[in-house]
Amino acid sequence: RDTLQQARRAGISIAIATGRSIQDTLPYAQAAGGVDWIITENGARISSANGQIIYQRVMPQETLELLLQLCRKYGVEPCFYGDHIVWYGKRCRQFHDNVQAATGRPLPLQLDHFHSVDGHAQWDALTQENIYKAIVYGDAADLETWLTALSQTGQFTAEPSIFCGMKNIEINQFGTDKGTALLHLAAQLQLTPEQVMACGDSDNDRAMLQAVGLGV
Repeated sequence: RDTLQQARRAGISIAIATGRSIQDTLPYAQAAGGVDWIITENGARISSANGQIIYQRVMPQETLELLLQLCRKYGVEPCFYGDHIVWYGKRCRQFHDNVQAATGRPLPLQLDHFHSVDGHAQWDALTQENIYKAIVYGDAADLETWLTALSQTGQFTAEPSIFCGMKNIEINQFGTDKGTALLHLAAQLQLTPEQVMACGDSDNDRAMLQAVGLGV
């Protein structure tokens, strides 16, 4: 926190880049003492500290329909990140229960904006919404087989992610990632990639670490 705020006072812009939704990211921005920019849903949206959206990439309806078909075929279940809502199903609820059982503490998320979905019809209706990211839960073997099939379509950017020590797969429209979003923000600020540093610790940070002048 102190280091980030020292950098901001020196004129360096600070951005949080995360797979989380905007709602789930704001507490971390506040805990850091404030940031200038927030990149969410693995690069699908960029917003200013006051909430103004300056960049966004939603997943097309046909892409979402294909994603749901693949989920049903391989027995896994998505979780959809929309404008102000995260839609989730039974597998996600079980994942949250497993995290709490494994860690022995409450889930580090505010679930007020999480809405439960049951049944194919409700999931199909969500293909009409603005969806920025999906995250898929399932058994490890199912996830590996499913990820191979998903990658072969050429329509998605998909990365394994670890949440509280447990694995899931994060999915965006092809070409959406933290690196692309960070370079877009840098261009907005009239900075070259060489003038940007990024820090990350997971697979979905790889594109960001490779895109900038200094990846940590």
